[in-house]
Amino acid sequence: MVLYFTSTGNSKFIASRIAKDLNKDLISLNDIFKNNKKWEFHSTSPFILVSPIYAWRLPKKLENFLKTAKFNGNNEIYILVTMGKDCGLTQKYCKKIIENRNMILKGFEAINMPDNYFIGSTMNSKEKSIEEIKQVIPKIDNIKNLISENKSFFQNKYNKNDWFLSSIGNWGFNTFMANSKSFKVSNKCTKCKKCINNCPVNNITLENEKIKFNNNCIFCLGCLHKCPVQAIDYKGNIEKNGQYIFPKELEI
Repeated sequence: MVLYFTSTGNSKFIASRIAKDLNKDLISLNDIFKNNKKWEFHSTSPFILVSPIYAWRLPKKLENFLKTAKFNGNNEIYILVTMGKDCGLTQKYCKKIIENRNMILKGFEAINMPDNYFIGSTMNSKEKSIEEIKQVIPKIDNIKNLISENKSFFQNKYNKNDWFLSSIGNWGFNTFMANSKSFKVSNKCTKCKKCINNCPVNNITLENEKIKFNNNCIFCLGCLHKCPVQAIDYKGNIEKNGQYIFPKELEI
């Protein structure tokens, strides 16, 4: 079974490719979270989780999911994360969670994909994104082959400041960034409700003909990147840095 969480499509692409080639069930955690479905799953083979990282760790929603979901039938799990440049100590935090559950982290790998953290940098052109994604497909296929052979694999290299990024840096992100206070909706908004329909935690509503952000944001930025008219902004960065969506040309 392949479980995935995605905001702009990177993790979905990897999960879909692995699930298709290994003939595994593909489960969207976006759908699970949005529709308040039970966090209970059964697989006779090791589970596979694919997720982006936010501020050098799994999103808090995903960490909570790992801690509390019921995984029946098999006690092993592979975790694959998508990232821009650095995943910090994500592997160590995942390993601790898994071992505290008396499960086995069978493998962990971080995969570079086009960055969607538009606050820190300008988003790729579609052409550049396609080029970057094609470059990592051999790595994804190698991971798929290792999983099919039931082999273990882990990230063994760390940078000296990873501890700071995944602890203090992550705390700062979740305390000061992961909220809805700085999201703005311009008069370009057409009330298409795409942001409402795509929000995995139902944080966005339409009230009095205005889009409203509530207090349950996980800062996935899917609403911002998927807005068809760039009406959603965060601290004035959307016009400067643009949007990112996984290229349709490569979708599975």
